[in-house]
Amino acid sequence: FFDEIDALAGERSGSQEGHERSLVNELLSQMDGLEAKGAEKRYLVLAATNRPWDVDIALRRAGRFDTTVFIPHPDLPARKKIFEIGLTDKPCKVDVAELAAMTDGYASAEIIDICEKAARIPLRERIKEGKPRREIVLADFERVVAERKTVLSGWYPKAVRELTGTEEAEMFGELVEAGKGYIFREVDGGERQEKDR
Repeated sequence: FFDEIDALAGERSGSQEGHERSLVNELLSQMDGLEAKGAEKRYLVLAATNRPWDVDIALRRAGRFDTTVFIPHPDLPARKKIFEIGLTDKPCKVDVAELAAMTDGYASAEIIDICEKAARIPLRERIKEGKPRREIVLADFERVVAERKTVLSGWYPKAVRELTGTEEAEMFGELVEAGKGYIFREVDGGERQEKDR
């Protein structure tokens, strides 16, 4: 499994240093060699990236990373489950459904981080201010969420800009559609908030 594969095997270009191009060439060679070496064994090579359009096109050919799976930001049931996992062994009785509703549009890692930061608030109060021990409450989560903006609000528009009008837009169609839907939702939500004021 390769995480952030774009950092290791970015698109080869004339502007790349020689060693970077050599690294991509070596990775291609090793992947091609797996089939020959694995007559008795089968190998599954996986990679993840937030910038799939930057991965060298040769790595996306058949026999290499030939299947692209887009994993969108978590929906409501997924966010509930992530909160359940993130709050395991933490003194908290807040309803995960309420927390999931307030984090629409957040990435999985951000939700785990929200759990960690909310858990630190009562701990800091106890250590710094000598307050009695207490459970994590909804106000702790609201405070953490109010202090941050999801990274996806910047990432989706960038992904749509990078891919729209390119030959790869069709290859990453699910990503482009999800990005457009996310952007539309953000704009529409913002307009609704303005009207409510």
